[in-house]
Amino acid sequence: MKVEMNRQDLLELYQLVVMYTRCYDSELGELLKEISEKYKNNTGGEDIRSSRNPRCAGRKRVYAENTDRTILELRNNGMTLRGIAGKLQCSIGHVQDVLKRWEG
Repeated sequence: MKVEMNRQDLLELYQLVVMYTRCYDSELGELLKEISEKYKNNTGGEDIRSSRNPRCAGRKRVYAENTDRTILELRNNGMTLRGIAGKLQCSIGHVQDVLKRWEG
């Protein structure tokens, strides 16, 4: 039986399995890898271990998730921070934050 799960469901399942393995000293590494791979496929490569905010509490994202990848691609192609911000219609601070998060 094949079950499709959205991003939030995969994240919560992953966290439950991690908690289970800690409490019962059980080895469920293969299951964790499988959940992690499905999460990557659903989110375009985002690592499940670096995901925060499992309940979706707090402030919602202003920019789409693929904006981060676009910022990195443009920067790797030699575009300036102001040029990237102007092209994507976002702030220079946002461009700086993304580059700090992913490059360093």
